[in-house]
Amino acid sequence: QWASVLGHSGFRDLLLTRSQSRPRLLFACVDGNNVFFLSSPQPQSSSPTPPPPVAADYHMSFSFDHPVQDISTSLNGFVCVYTSGYRSVNAKKSMEGEELVICNPSTGQSLTVPRMNSSRMTRFFVYDTIEKLHKVLGMIWLQDDRTVDHQVLTLGVGGGTTWRTTGCGVPCSTWQRQNICINGVIYYVARECDQMIVCFDVRSEKYIFVKFPDMIFWPVVLDFYGKLALVVLV
Repeated sequence: QWASVLGHSGFRDLLLTRSQSRPRLLFACVDGNNVFFLSSPQPQSSSPTPPPPVAADYHMSFSFDHPVQDISTSLNGFVCVYTSGYRSVNAKKSMEGEELVICNPSTGQSLTVPRMNSSRMTRFFVYDTIEKLHKVLGMIWLQDDRTVDHQVLTLGVGGGTTWRTTGCGVPCSTWQRQNICINGVIYYVARECDQMIVCFDVRSEKYIFVKFPDMIFWPVVLDFYGKLALVVLV
């Protein structure tokens, strides 16, 4: 009987609203095939004086078959972990492989994302703020680093098993895995003939492309109070 209450979207929204009123900083520490999650209260004081040091609380750890290569930012409490490399069995290397695993640092639950039919791929963890659904955007990249065959996988109820094709229209190259999801849109830096930001609307599953000035090189995308910001590395 409690399952219908705890799994209801209204309950999850209420829990998220109350959690946002007491924000915490989430830390992920990687050690080989393991990820350790810790958190600490987020300082709220506007005083110019630095706040006193606060100890981080240990939550839990996750272990994987392959070394951890990348960890996404948290989306409503879920974190996407990308692993790749050789699997170690009895101190010996075995078959090389990769996995994409969605982890919940609060409950210890995890879900391995089904693979696309290719070993050369890039995948982004995204969230639909309207339908309140987590999705994975995947694309296969070629030898010249151009991406093709863009597909989407919906996680949760009614999803999690089948990839769907979504049209991109521009076979752009992905400079880096770094990306950010803001208000239901994922942004990442790409390049074809011109430098541009690729914007993917998670709900409509449509693409928009935004050029940025040529004098900007290797930018990092950030969430600046709900708006996209570019930081140039020098």
